Amino acid sequence: AKAAAAGALPRALFGLAMRWGLAAYDKGGVGAGPLLDMVVFRGARRLLGGRLRACVSASAPLAPECQRFVQTCLGCPVRQGYGL
Repeated sequence: AKAAAAGALPRALFGLAMRWGLAAYDKGGVGAGPLLDMVVFRGARRLLGGRLRACVSASAPLAPECQRFVQTCLGCPVRQGYGL
């Protein structure tokens, strides 16, 4: 909702950061790069305390799109453990 209400420049930066982050994810990386992570995704990380190092999803499979989005925005690996 905030991204939709933002101006053209913040929306463009968010789109750029997501594209770079998803490309990094496809190559096995995490995040959109140090500069874009700091400028674009810092607020999301602060909401979770700013010290998140990894995320774990359990009990059911996480949709691949959700994993890619969360891993890009939070800049930490998202791992799944279910059905063990």
